[in-house]
Amino acid sequence: MRDITFPSRLFTRGIRGLTRRLFLEAYEVSDDTFWRQQAEPHRWRSLGGLVEFADDFLAVAQEEDESVYLATFRAAAHADLKCVVLKIKVKKHGAIHEQRIHLDRLTTVPVRKALDGLPLRPKRAKSNRGAKLGDVYIKLVTAIDSDGVDLVGQQKIATIFGPTCTFSSVHRYARRWGQYWNVDEINRAKQLIKNDWYRRLVQSVGQLWRPLRLRRTAYWLLTNPLALSVTFWSHNLLHARGLRAFIVAREAPAERPEAAPGRGAMLHSKPLAVTA
Repeated sequence: MRDITFPSRLFTRGIRGLTRRLFLEAYEVSDDTFWRQQAEPHRWRSLGGLVEFADDFLAVAQEEDESVYLATFRAAAHADLKCVVLKIKVKKHGAIHEQRIHLDRLTTVPVRKALDGLPLRPKRAKSNRGAKLGDVYIKLVTAIDSDGVDLVGQQKIATIFGPTCTFSSVHRYARRWGQYWNVDEINRAKQLIKNDWYRRLVQSVGQLWRPLRLRRTAYWLLTNPLALSVTFWSHNLLHARGLRAFIVAREAPAERPEAAPGRGAMLHSKPLAVTA
């Protein structure tokens, strides 16, 4: 019998590949910036010197679905793994629950995967921490390098640990291509676009001759979520140049004004020494 779902699956795979090609760079830039700014985001544990995982399960709130825990992984120093398979088990109410995690090309850049296959659901408390979890068993099943060699082989690389569980209510995440990405920088860039339209249309003195209602209507049309997304992505497809420039400008230290001739002493950042 002919597989009538094949064209549909082929179309879905094509759309997935296209969106990844167009939008991946911006998500990587936003996510990398967030984790680079964290002074000590995790305590890392090693699995056989091949893969490392964070002992903190980060709880993120979803806009539509219930909250979910994220587990964070990365390759050990100088490693570049083509494929990684991990097995996670937890025991709850006498039953053992298991989830397999597949990672395509794992490097030293952290990757966050949802533990949506386990009955681990964050519960908000007054302390703003997640529900207490018992011990978690994690096993490295496969770690294939760029030459196609399984570095795990017949070894048993596993550990049992008690994860910490913290909420990340301030930061926003989005699930794309089977992974979670921090989108704080993308949201900041969109807000900057919105602020710029407000200055140009509503506050600008050059626009005062136009009726205020007309200007506010134009502002609303250009800053609704769809319009902001179109504007943002029109500058960030493929290479995310606009987002990179925004982050560089925001992180750059304020330049000190250069001293004008004859006024250098007034612009020194350090106070002049006073002599008796």
